[in-house]
Amino acid sequence: MSSFLERLGATNRPRLTATHVDTDWGPLNVFETPGQGHGNLVLVHGLSADASIFSSLLPRLRHRFARIILPDLLGHGDSHKPLEGLTGDVANRSLGQALDQILDAPAMLFGNSLGGYGAIRYASTRPEMVSALAVSSPGGGFLPAADFDALMARFKVDSHRDALSLVNDGKSLPLGPLAHLVALRVRRRMNQVSVRAFIETLGSHDTLSESELQGLQMPVLLLWGSHEQLFPRACFEWFREHLPEHAAVEEPENFGHAPMSERPRALADRLLAFAETHLG
Repeated sequence: MSSFLERLGATNRPRLTATHVDTDWGPLNVFETPGQGHGNLVLVHGLSADASIFSSLLPRLRHRFARIILPDLLGHGDSHKPLEGLTGDVANRSLGQALDQILDAPAMLFGNSLGGYGAIRYASTRPEMVSALAVSSPGGGFLPAADFDALMARFKVDSHRDALSLVNDGKSLPLGPLAHLVALRVRRRMNQVSVRAFIETLGSHDTLSESELQGLQMPVLLLWGSHEQLFPRACFEWFREHLPEHAAVEEPENFGHAPMSERPRALADRLLAFAETHLG
């Protein structure tokens, strides 16, 4: 049994199920839990993480939605890990294929980091299946090639020092000595074959286009934390410039790169307000 299922089952006792959904690149593991509300919500994690990163968010959202769906991206969690590695295109297309099979009605999407990249791409290509789109520090923002390469170099974790730097930059709250333990896990995850290959092969040509952003017709919320230290400010400025005029763009105080793990209550409150405003 997945450690995610075990942990949630022990703490919140939700009816959480796991399903493997076939794609052209291998099966994706997809968790799902029923809620007490209406509509679908999809939560998509970032690079080297998995669906369990949303464990603190689920209890705060379950009353609002009828279904909450949490895929493990290809190469992550309990999904297939291709030996040939992973590309941005494959990560996004496999996610899209899985969502096409899982969703029975339009869904609100929330994605963080790499998951934000995938959520935007899915909303752009399958707008009829996305009722609202929220992203936090999304990947896929345009940078000049040299700046993009410098950003990706930060994710090449070859030493404990590299891992510790990545951990500290990704947090809005200091971890103290605990950061060393977290760094050990981060180094292991970042050096999985599929994840490392993704980092090595991703290039500036993989970024989102201006037209993809400008074409988003559904309600859009962009969150970029005041303590974001992993992604450069230029990425935020690019998103802010090219998102459609109806998009809400916010810089929440004390949010770092992954607010679902550090600020789950504040993030849940904002997502619920966004849903109530636009979905009723």
